[in-house]
Amino acid sequence: MSSLLSLSEQKTVYLVRHGITIYPTDVTVGGSLAPKFKEVQAGGYAPLCEEGREQARKAEAIIKRLKPSFIAHTGTTRTEHTTEIVNQYIKVPVYAIPDLCDQDWGDWTNIHKQVREQLLAEGKNPPGGETKEQLKHRIMNLGWPEFFSHCSSNQNPGLLVGHDKDLKAIKDELGIGDFNPKNGEVLELVFKPHDPVFPLSIYHLSLMRDGLSKVPGVYKVRLEQAFLPGTGKDYPEESVYTEESGDSKYNQVSKLSI
Repeated sequence: MSSLLSLSEQKTVYLVRHGITIYPTDVTVGGSLAPKFKEVQAGGYAPLCEEGREQARKAEAIIKRLKPSFIAHTGTTRTEHTTEIVNQYIKVPVYAIPDLCDQDWGDWTNIHKQVREQLLAEGKNPPGGETKEQLKHRIMNLGWPEFFSHCSSNQNPGLLVGHDKDLKAIKDELGIGDFNPKNGEVLELVFKPHDPVFPLSIYHLSLMRDGLSKVPGVYKVRLEQAFLPGTGKDYPEESVYTEESGDSKYNQVSKLSI
């Protein structure tokens, strides 16, 4: 188990996925663990386009009401540029955590994503880059623990300006599926280490006319063994459950077919 999932107390984190970049969405952009000069050569230098900047400005309108205690980005150009926009009003401390950056695709950087997916389907790994397992290990065992090292129990939650892989690594660890953040989307993640069924709640945050809206996300969790309190039923290994309420009220848990 990663050190992230060994948290001793409940933690809340804000997460915003970076705005979209000048690169076409069907082109693989590097995760840029490499220095900036190599980023440019490898295509990891990916500044925001105007639509991406607008996504960041909309996120900033939400984030300035959340008042996070700090912001962390991943060291990539796209997360740095998003951070500059979302922090222009609140001006909180900023940290770079490269171990939370996107996957390093090595020699596959700048290839079409359909080509990349075909190579992965053939069981191949990116030369000079990371495998999926290496990416998950880096994010869960190095990146997220460093993020939490900046957290204090008497502070407001921190904000990560990151990538979809930062949430996907957590979902894979917990067995959660069917949930991906959009570019510029602001989420609230609540880690509940003492909840055996739903150790994570995810909320979509948006700005309404009368203030902030907080809508629970819907996701599925696969349990190896589950006994739900109050149901009197011990479900088998292949059972899948969904948390529609965003919290741990077991009477709102329903069994799904798979």
